Amino acid sequence: KNDGYITPIVLNPYRYDGFINCQNELELSKDRLATLFVYAQQENKKLFDPYSFYNMTFRLKENCLIKKYNRIYSKLNKNTEYELEKDDDVLYLLNNKIIGILTKRFNFSNSKSNLKKIGICYLILKIIDITLKYSNYIKYTDVISFDKKELIIKNDASFGELLNKIKQDNTHITKKIRRVVNFLRLDDSKFNNKHTFSWNDYTSKISKFYKKSGLTEDNKNLMDKYPFIDGTVDSFKSPLDIDNYIPPSIFDYELILNKESEEEHINYNSLSSGELQLLQTLSVHAYHIENILSVDGDDRPKYRCLNLVFDEIEMCFHPEYQRQFVQRLINMLTTISHNQASNKDEVFFNIIIITHSPFILSDIPKEKVLFMENGKQVSKKLNTFAGNIGEMMYESFFLDSTIGEFAENKIKKLIKEKKDEDNIKELIGDIVIKSLLKESLH
Repeated sequence: KNDGYITPIVLNPYRYDGFINCQNELELSKDRLATLFVYAQQENKKLFDPYSFYNMTFRLKENCLIKKYNRIYSKLNKNTEYELEKDDDVLYLLNNKIIGILTKRFNFSNSKSNLKKIGICYLILKIIDITLKYSNYIKYTDVISFDKKELIIKNDASFGELLNKIKQDNTHITKKIRRVVNFLRLDDSKFNNKHTFSWNDYTSKISKFYKKSGLTEDNKNLMDKYPFIDGTVDSFKSPLDIDNYIPPSIFDYELILNKESEEEHINYNSLSSGELQLLQTLSVHAYHIENILSVDGDDRPKYRCLNLVFDEIEMCFHPEYQRQFVQRLINMLTTISHNQASNKDEVFFNIIIITHSPFILSDIPKEKVLFMENGKQVSKKLNTFAGNIGEMMYESFFLDSTIGEFAENKIKKLIKEKKDEDNIKELIGDIVIKSLLKESLH
């Protein structure tokens, strides 16, 4: 979904030509979760038990520009098959004029290092990408272009207008630009030759920059707004501030977690499929909700009443995760609502869960439940809220039996044929069924 939430529906996971890019979904979920993990640790909230944030480590991607450049170039120069092969080819397209404009407009210095050039190139590519993707920027599509040798600004006045508009845009559309600008403002000599660093080191450098810059928390522009509470290094004002200061996509990173009762730290990519499913489900909704709420309604729809629809939410979940899901979801939405309240906006959520899971049903009052059978609504006398999960498994989900189909057929066969097989009787776990079977055979 790339229309900036103009159409009031979002389907997840994202499909391109009918296909889901699983690796991309994993990377996106990691990015979305990183913000929530950092904020949960800061506020001492247990959003993702038994996991909590430990650190992130960042490393410069190899050829981090070339794929994005070739995609954008092909859009700007239709019917042209020209492509560059490596990042160095993209860096040659920079010129002093564009560097001078960007450094002045976004308040960062140019050290002429290779790392700084990569960051500036990425910034330019993101600016062009926005003009190609979002309707309220589309009039600037022809303002900048790449030829085979360098970047060209076709209209200086329009380019300046575009940069002003981006700088005043505090929505999700410009988030990755805010990230790269915040990175470019730092002294890149602080990063080692391998361009690797940790999240804790990075936030410390950000704090030192803002203390020197004189930027204040009163600034309405997110790119120039002080992000920390009371000048401390490790306390951000909101999840949005954290999200704006994660290093840009020119870096790969590892999200490292703590797990209760275990001494070793765990890489996010090493979690089980069920754990990833739970974290991804929560994070993707947090991501889209935060994006929707970032829009102020000036030139795009402003939504503050949101429907969340979960279809068969229990898929891949361990029963314990199913039992905890509603509470985890409420914790997440409460955190988002409190953050939004600081902007003096009320937010309303309506949640619809389609499920076969009694573990989830036990958190829902009866008057909020529609029981369905063969596509039609049916009535049930069962009180679901805090209801016994075992009883609801049978009563509410239309099971024909409380034991496995194979076991049931085996027992029925013994009764029908009057066969007394001790080895079968001793295997039966249900005491009542075992007793009834013995009586029927004697």
